[in-house]
Amino acid sequence: MVPDARPLFTDDSATLVRTSRKLTSADPLPFANNAFRVIAKVPRGKIIGAIRKLAAQVPKADLEPAGRQGFRVMAQLDGQLTAIDRAARSDLERALSAKVRGRVSSRGGGDEYWLIGRKDLGELLLAYRLPKQRSRKVAAGALAPELSSMLVAASRPDRRDRFLDPFAGSGALVAARLAQPARRIDYVDERLDELRPNLPDVLRRKRDSLRMFAGDARRLTMIDDHDVDVIVTDPPWGEHEDVDGPYETFVADVAAEFDRVLSPRHGRLVLLSSRRRADFWSAALGPLAEETLEILINGHPATVIIGSR
Repeated sequence: MVPDARPLFTDDSATLVRTSRKLTSADPLPFANNAFRVIAKVPRGKIIGAIRKLAAQVPKADLEPAGRQGFRVMAQLDGQLTAIDRAARSDLERALSAKVRGRVSSRGGGDEYWLIGRKDLGELLLAYRLPKQRSRKVAAGALAPELSSMLVAASRPDRRDRFLDPFAGSGALVAARLAQPARRIDYVDERLDELRPNLPDVLRRKRDSLRMFAGDARRLTMIDDHDVDVIVTDPPWGEHEDVDGPYETFVADVAAEFDRVLSPRHGRLVLLSSRRRADFWSAALGPLAEETLEILINGHPATVIIGSR
């Protein structure tokens, strides 16, 4: 995360922020599909002229030398990959090559410099695409790290939190929460013994703040009354999993247990549901379901339910 980020521009799929930190990788922004560091900008105007003005700014830009694989230039205008004038591209590539002491590699694999224009921004940006340096192997059926981090961020993490995921499964949400300090983090899943060999390494390392239990979210006997500050979870969607009876009954039992374990003063909840089942959860959670956000996960309609006490 970037604590001092100040938004400058936002549209339906992109955000431009100012920060005092010089980011060298996208790892502090795990919820972002792509992240860029802006190195030059000019009024958008006519694209060919704007690109040449950007090329003129490159010698003064703060850039690291290119690696062995060189670099390439890409362009995205108004959300679409775009071909750009060959002569203007050559001017920009020559300027970058001289600055980073690297060769142009159109096949990719090395650094990437992007020309980015957004419909309502009024500027053309030259930006360096930040690499994702950590290996992110995702187990089959697990939430992607980007989505897990976004859901955790929606819970307003605090270092004093007692965190619970009672449908922890692959451990994606717990792993995302472990990236930030917490007083206690609880993993609960009735299939823990079966799942343990394939859990992320970060969950298999011994640490005082992490507790792991095999248990049923409808009967969290290992959790005392009002002993949890925040629940972030992805319960069964009721489409393929067996929930031992009517889905509405399952939802009601889980919601009652959430009510028991959550702090009455500052309890917080973020829950991911299939969109067609979201009304069951909202009804059962009552005042705890303050707002909803509709999203798509691999093309499947889903709803994020967010609330607090």
